[in-house]
Parts: sequence; C-alpha cells; structure tokens
Amino acid sequence: MQTERVQIGKRIRSFRKSKGMTQIELAELTGLSRNSIINYERGYRTPRADALEVLASLMGISVTAFFDVR
Repeated sequence: MQTERVQIGKRIRSFRKSKGMTQIELAELTGLSRNSIINYERGYRTPRADALEVLASLMGISVTAFFDVR
C-alpha cells in the first residue's frame, strides 16, 4: 500500500503532465523550487497546505483532487 504522500506526488505529476508543463515551468509559475516539485512528485515530501492551494489553483483543480477521497 502506498503512503498518502506518494499518492499525492503521483497526482501532482499526473496533473502537471496533463497540462503539458515541465517541473521547471511548474516551479517558476508557483514560486516553488524545482527541488520541491521533484520531492513532492517522488513522494519524498508532502506539500504544505499553502503549496497545495497554489498548485491546485494553477492547474484549475480543487485541492481535494490531490487526495483519495472515496
């Protein structure tokens, strides 16, 4: 079973790729570092709530889209 952190990272990567963005572009648009984006996508770190809000807003989704809500 994957941790929630890994699942969130996979969703960030999936949404980023669906928007045709590179990690560098996403970092520049959000004001986050590329290393932060890499760490989130690989599941090494969990984004803080404010970072999730920025990512979601930029991608045109709700913050809950990053979580497995059933």
